Amino acid sequence: MSQAALALAARRHGASISGSHVCLYEQGKRVPEMSTAMALAAAMNVEPTRLLDRRVVSEQAWLRLRAGLSQREVAEHLGISQGHWSRIENGEATLEDSKLAAAAGLLCVSTQLLRGLLERATA
Repeated sequence: MSQAALALAARRHGASISGSHVCLYEQGKRVPEMSTAMALAAAMNVEPTRLLDRRVVSEQAWLRLRAGLSQREVAEHLGISQGHWSRIENGEATLEDSKLAAAAGLLCVSTQLLRGLLERATA
């Protein structure tokens, strides 16, 4: 698939990119927004985690993507806003202890593992 064709396919999944963006992503000169990475993955029919470098995605985001969930879906299940979950993934906010078990269940990890990741992220 050409870069232009991939960009076109990704646009059908909500991305706002061109073939030149794809080129920059491939060369490692630019990192796609999470929503763009999700659209690219959908366009190529692969798991989003296959496209992302774990060094540039938080562990919480990695777990969410691995579970096949959007930020909005996690937030809705937990009864919080998507923006709050985004800040949690970025280490800018904390998750209430009362929601930890539910979040761990959604992400298919133990509460202990998730608690450790969240504590490291906000440290």
